[in-house]
Amino acid sequence: MKEAIEARERGVLFDIGHGGASFDFGVGQKALSLGFYPDLISTDLHTGGINGPVFSQALTMSKMMALGLSEEDVIGKFTRKPAEILGIEDFQTTLIGKKAEFTLYSIEDKEVVVSDSRGNEFKVEKQFSPKYTIVGSRITECEDVLI
Repeated sequence: MKEAIEARERGVLFDIGHGGASFDFGVGQKALSLGFYPDLISTDLHTGGINGPVFSQALTMSKMMALGLSEEDVIGKFTRKPAEILGIEDFQTTLIGKKAEFTLYSIEDKEVVVSDSRGNEFKVEKQFSPKYTIVGSRITECEDVLI
């Protein structure tokens, strides 16, 4: 842990990067209990994780909320923080005149047991559920992806 704190002090950012082989609930719980929060939350979603344990961005967001991060913190670490790192901090000003590309989520009360990359199980009680994807003026309703 000492090395991680020293790295953070040097400006190193820490990303969950939940992939098929790179996320452990126990490590996440321990880090959070020590006040060491991720700077970013992302998926390493590819063919090795899409059928489990990652499944989707929405489920990764739900797992982070189940570990104790607030809804606002989870959303910010998926959106605002990456934008800040890329130098597009002011969404409203930066995106004026650009084609819309975003997803609207709801948070559903649904208890489910999920796995991490090591096969450890963890209970999620609320899930982010994508409802609509908007690209330009096209609005597409999402299929129910809750597991």
